[in-house]
Amino acid sequence: RGIELVDNCCGSAIAASNYLLGITEGGAAMTTKIKQFSDFQQGAVQELILPHGKRLAEAEDRMRELPLALYDSQDLLMRTIVE
Repeated sequence: RGIELVDNCCGSAIAASNYLLGITEGGAAMTTKIKQFSDFQQGAVQELILPHGKRLAEAEDRMRELPLALYDSQDLLMRTIVE
């Protein structure tokens, strides 16, 4: 009964977090190249997470901090749109 709780974030957020981790640890290059149109949403999630690199690197539990960091970016984006 009810919804099973999981201990990780959605796949898109995890992929964006791994992209950011690769950049901050020097193993991946930043890219804005979209491989196909469906990658557009993933690119947006990656851009939203970029400002939180240090926050996520220093988090006790990166997967617990990840949705909070994404929410903060989305909240800022929405406030900017509304204003």
